[in-house]
Amino acid sequence: MAATAIERIQADDTAREIFEILQGALAQLGGHEIEEKQGSLHVTNGRAFLAIHPRSGAVLLNLVTSEPIVSERIRKTEQVSKNRWHNEIVIRTTAEVDAELAGWLRQAYALTT
Repeated sequence: MAATAIERIQADDTAREIFEILQGALAQLGGHEIEEKQGSLHVTNGRAFLAIHPRSGAVLLNLVTSEPIVSERIRKTEQVSKNRWHNEIVIRTTAEVDAELAGWLRQAYALTT
């Protein structure tokens, strides 16, 4: 049986450290739940605003926003409906869980309130 997303994160030192810091940033947003899906975690507050995908030595985040995030850090953007965009960012170090990312998390979270 394949390892779950959380097992894959816990088995990788870098991914685990990033996830722990990311959990702290998420706690500052307010109420939310982490739902385990096949191969990823969805962070929800009524609906998903963030997906966390484990990668070797990193985590891939997919933030749901009302407009594309314009930044060199964003790997890919995709418009999924008239007012919803998916924005992918690969986090390779704990330092990348910074004020800029926290702002994007707040922006995504605000769509659920």
